[in-house]
Amino acid sequence: MPNHIEQFTIHDVVEALEPLANIERPDGDNEGDPINETSVYRSLSSPDKTKVDRAEEVVVGYLRQCGRRGVTEMNKRGYHASFDQDINDDTSLVGNVKAGEWKLVIR
Repeated sequence: MPNHIEQFTIHDVVEALEPLANIERPDGDNEGDPINETSVYRSLSSPDKTKVDRAEEVVVGYLRQCGRRGVTEMNKRGYHASFDQDINDDTSLVGNVKAGEWKLVIR
């Protein structure tokens, strides 16, 4: 049986990113750190970790299927996004997207 790869839309992306804007930054020296950076992520509540995990899954899936067009659509909706080849590994794509005060790093 073939593996089903979920297809994401820009609406899925918005739905996954919106909750991140309401997550409070944990105490500690993490100002400016991405929400999925280990130093921040491990301090989040379990429900907030679930939101971060879902946002990462949806954004990565959407950008992998849409590429540059996906970045453009995200930027149109106010989520400052970038997604390019990793300078150290031309077979890998990396980037980030901003939701509220949070940056989500895409690896």
